[in-house]
Amino acid sequence: MAQNDGKSIQLATSKGGVEVLTIADNVAQGADQPCRRAWIYSPTGNSEAYYNHGAPADADDYLLLEGVEIELPISNTNQINIYGTDGNKVYVRWYG
Repeated sequence: MAQNDGKSIQLATSKGGVEVLTIADNVAQGADQPCRRAWIYSPTGNSEAYYNHGAPADADDYLLLEGVEIELPISNTNQINIYGTDGNKVYVRWYG
């Protein structure tokens, strides 16, 4: 639980981590990690990668811009679905 004194916020947990999703058969999905928030990042040099929340991703979904991290208010990393070129990696930083 967070405490707010008007000047700072203290969080009861500092749990977090990183997942590396490697695209295979044009798809990747986050592991089953409960979280409060996640950030996804497609590194510069990757071919196009696409994100969808909770359902399989395809080329009509949200394009991840190379080198840009986006924040997602999600409850589990398994809600992250990626579509892209085999072998490319997408990084997921999550906070508990």
